[in-house]
Amino acid sequence: FEADAPEAGPSDAGPAPPKYFVTFPYPYMNGLLHLGHAFSLSKAEFAVGFERMQGKKTLWPFAFHCTGMPIQAAADNLRR
Repeated sequence: FEADAPEAGPSDAGPAPPKYFVTFPYPYMNGLLHLGHAFSLSKAEFAVGFERMQGKKTLWPFAFHCTGMPIQAAADNLRR
């Protein structure tokens, strides 16, 4: 929610603005937290903010997908 967000719904003013989508995986702890996590998150936040300033309708759902758990399961299988 943002106070200055564009109104939802169809507009008669012309074609719909372009869309931009960014997602970031759900954080899971399988080791120590490091600056790489913050770096990756800040890149996504910067990109969605920049595209919104360019007039695009942006969507940034945090933790929309989970890529880490299959990797963790594979690592656990290799450890055994």
